[in-house]
Amino acid sequence: MDDRSIMSCDSSDSRSRSVSESSVSVSSKLPFLNRPIEFLEYYPKRRFHPVHLMDTFQDNRYRVIRKLGYGSFSTVWLARDTQLNRYVALKICQADPENQSDCEAEDDTSSSTETQIYERLAASHVPHPGSSHYLPLLDSFRFSGPNGTHQTLVYEPMAASVTEVKDALFPDGPFPLGTAKAILWQTLLGLDFMLENDVVHGDVQPRNLLFTLDELKDVPEAELAQDTDIPLTPCLETELEGGVKGPRYLVPADSLMRYLDISRPFTIKISDLGGSFRTSHPPSTPSPPLHLRGPETLFQRSISEKQDMWSFGCLVFEFITGIPLFDLSDHPVSEITDDMHFIDMYNILGFPDDERARDTHWPNWRKFFTPAGRPVNHFERRRERDFDRGGKPIGTSRTLEELLEDGIAGRLEGEALGTTKGLLRGLLQFDAEKRFTTKDVLRHKWFQEQRGSH
Repeated sequence: MDDRSIMSCDSSDSRSRSVSESSVSVSSKLPFLNRPIEFLEYYPKRRFHPVHLMDTFQDNRYRVIRKLGYGSFSTVWLARDTQLNRYVALKICQADPENQSDCEAEDDTSSSTETQIYERLAASHVPHPGSSHYLPLLDSFRFSGPNGTHQTLVYEPMAASVTEVKDALFPDGPFPLGTAKAILWQTLLGLDFMLENDVVHGDVQPRNLLFTLDELKDVPEAELAQDTDIPLTPCLETELEGGVKGPRYLVPADSLMRYLDISRPFTIKISDLGGSFRTSHPPSTPSPPLHLRGPETLFQRSISEKQDMWSFGCLVFEFITGIPLFDLSDHPVSEITDDMHFIDMYNILGFPDDERARDTHWPNWRKFFTPAGRPVNHFERRRERDFDRGGKPIGTSRTLEELLEDGIAGRLEGEALGTTKGLLRGLLQFDAEKRFTTKDVLRHKWFQEQRGSH
């Protein structure tokens, strides 16, 4: 067991319970964080709505007081709900030329929109501990702005994503093992609850796993308002390409991470159901980042609930070692990148025995492996993990077990190490039908403490 943190969860209260003498409050790390800000070019290219502090929406019900973040298709703001006297997060989606927001747009093979998925989960009568581990929708509305019509989704404010907390508290290594297990267990409960309601999340990644906050109702608005010490960026031009209206100034993101202390019990909620779908209506394009996509989604484009379990397996490895299992962060989406991904999969997980399965998943495999599995024509790739601590190259064709043992550096040994290997092998099956399900993982020995049994 990791000596930095001892945590356990059970199904009656799936929040982490933590005892950690050396845990650090996130607030003490904030001065070292970057304050992200979107490029002005996003406005003409993605048709963002120009939002300013103190803007109001929905007949003055929501008043913007702080920028929380932004993504590929939206900006996110902390607002005061003057009707219900509470704080909320507004996700203001980019405008669509046909008056349908990308946050709301349906995939060409899906009949379920994001808001319909939220409504389905909210109407669930299935008693399940995972019902408290997804971020529910509080409200939604549309409004017309200078750049088009925008869908806006309203949520409870959250502290920060797992990615942000990891970068702030553990930039040079993995989460403490107990913390990693607590995050993963709560994520698993949320995914299982969704599946019980015929919903697949479709984009399981650290940025979509959020730490909740304690009640903010009694925190003064002046304290939560945008930090005046963080300068705004004036925009010299507000009339942009294509007649798009830009903001008078850009607001740096200022998350609520300072109010989070992971040495105390915390709750994780799964967010962003924009890539979610009903099991009978899978999308044609996978949503997860490249390094979290399963083999069946690359060339075969077969997308199902099994993709979430592959992504989950990658996160288990990443959270306990501090490094991604498949490193494709510097490569664009392309067939060459998919080839590189499969080379890594075959080297790390082993060469599949079934030739028909190889042909189905990866039509190009013969360019890079002989029928006996010998590598040929491999790309020369060097990553940080391909060198020992002294900087000496140690090879790029290490197995899952070798990478795991090196990454955990003795924090797991004996039976616990074997159990971890078994969990990862079950989650990272090339054959999606043989891959562990959420139920399999909930029963797995690796999560024995989290189930409350000893």
